[in-house]
Order: sequence, then structure tokens, then C-alpha cells
Amino acid sequence: MSLSISEIFTSWQGEGSLTGTPSIFVRVAGCHLRCAFCDTPYAQKISDGIPMTVEKILSEVKNRAEKPIFPELSFAWKTEYQKTAFTLGIPEPTPTDHVRHVVLTGGEPMLFSETVELVQNLRASGFHVTIETAGTHVLPLECDLISVSPKMKNSGNALPLCDVSTTLATLTRNAHDYQIKFVTDTEKDGAEIADFLKNHPYLLPEKIFLMPQGQTVSEILTRLPWIQNFARSSTFSLTPRAHLFWFQAKRGV
Repeated sequence: MSLSISEIFTSWQGEGSLTGTPSIFVRVAGCHLRCAFCDTPYAQKISDGIPMTVEKILSEVKNRAEKPIFPELSFAWKTEYQKTAFTLGIPEPTPTDHVRHVVLTGGEPMLFSETVELVQNLRASGFHVTIETAGTHVLPLECDLISVSPKMKNSGNALPLCDVSTTLATLTRNAHDYQIKFVTDTEKDGAEIADFLKNHPYLLPEKIFLMPQGQTVSEILTRLPWIQNFARSSTFSLTPRAHLFWFQAKRGV
């Protein structure tokens, strides 16, 4: 059994409740969506990756876990972004000599049945596994954290392709923990998010993260004021895409 893998790299989690956690990222190639704000267009098609067996992926992850090599923080972080980042709760990332967190991302890893075996093997090997997903597909697996980013109108996708009405409850129930991340662009997104949560009343406010849309720090900061106010008034959390502050936009971080 094999998966098409776009890249495997070691870095720090830049989004959600585990921001700053040393992690190994396994990016699966292939996605059924084409989001207008996609920051990984190089992993949209299955052909964008290289076929790797579950055994090979697991071996690569174990090697990186025991001998982690972390990317260097950008010059902009050291000279410009650090002070602002700290006011937003973005930590200084710290290298470690052993990594126990794995983030399975994409693409869309929940499209592929081989993901089940990979997650089972990773967890059996002692890794904490986060799965990043749009939430439209369910696989019979158990992970430590399911990180769902429901796609809204601002994604530019046909809404039926983004529907999570029959999947989200199962995804959040089957995982040990969950978080919901909304890519948030303009103020009209606030009303759509509120309607979404009314239709899914079992979602806890403390599990909701608002993530400003943007692929540069300046774009993130431009959208932050109203998003911060919306988050405070709704008791949601803010996740301002820490990796952009640490590294700026590039692959392998």
C-alpha cells in the first residue's frame, strides 16, 4: 500500500492549539478542492507527489524524529516580526533532540484509504498524530487531534464539495481531540461562521480558531483587527499562522 507524498519535513506547528510544537509534517498529494487561497498548490494533484509505501513513510518519520533538523528562522523574524508575534501569542520556536508529534496534511489525507494504516502505525510507534482535513470525508481511524478547516464561500469552491453536514460529527467523535479552523477574510465571513456553528451546536467555542487569510505577514496583520474583535466577542481563539512570522512563505517549513 502506498500514498503519494509531496514532502516530509521537520518544523514547528504554526496553526491551532499546538502552535510551536516540534513536529514532522507528512504532506499527502491529492485534493478534491481548489481553494482560492490554497498555499500548497504543488500538492493538489496525486501526480504532484512520489508514491511511498506506508513502511517507507514510517521509516522516514522515525529517522527524522531521532535526528531532527529544524529550518532556520528568517532574518525578518529576528529583525522585524518577533515583537509583534509575541503580542499575538506566537512563541519563539525551540529545537529539540527528539520529535514525537506528526502532522498528516495535504492535499487531503482523508481521501485515501492508506491513511488508515499509516495513522495506526504512527500511533503504535508512540507518535501523537494530528490530521489536517477539510472535513468532507471520513475514514475509519482514530487520531490524537483532528484539525478540521471547513471551507466557506471565500474558498471559491462549489459549496456541495465542501459540505461537512454528514461527516463532521463523526470526525470529531472519533478523535481524542479536535479543533475547527476557519480561514477568515472579510467581515461577511463572520456571519457565515456563526450560521455554521448554529448548524453544529455540539462544537465547543474553545475548540474554534479563526485564522486570517493571507500568505504574508502584512496580509495577516491587515485582517487582524476585526478578526480579533470577532474572536473576543465569540470566545473563539485566534491562530495567526505563526509559520509566516517565523519563516515567511516557502516550502518545507
